Amino acid sequence: MQTYRYVIFLLVFCTNIYASESKWVSIAEISNVAAEFDESSVVVKNELTEGTFRFTYSAPHKCQNPRSSYQSVEVRAQFSCQSKTFVPYHRREFSGQQGKGELVRAATLSESQWKLTPIVSGSMNEIMYARVCINNAATAE
Repeated sequence: MQTYRYVIFLLVFCTNIYASESKWVSIAEISNVAAEFDESSVVVKNELTEGTFRFTYSAPHKCQNPRSSYQSVEVRAQFSCQSKTFVPYHRREFSGQQGKGELVRAATLSESQWKLTPIVSGSMNEIMYARVCINNAATAE
């Protein structure tokens, strides 16, 4: 019984911390997608800086499983601000808008699978890079 209470406490505590600390701001609307950035998610680790982004589509997207679809995606990515490269390493797909609804699918790359890719000028990735690397340069020092 004691273990059961401890698990419940951890679930409630961790859920409340995650929900209360997120600070989502709109960063772009391109075509059929609205992009948001969690300003509280920036973490500097060695040479890399990470941040969390959320993308909400105007219509549901099909998953790899043809019976499922998702309407929003949360992506956690690592950025090398010096070499202007990045790797999205964690992805969660949700049935509803803005990370709500049922969790349809989640995937995480292990560090051994990471391959930093160049940021393309004028792309959504450049907007993401600017939020994590340029806008947070003062706080990283």
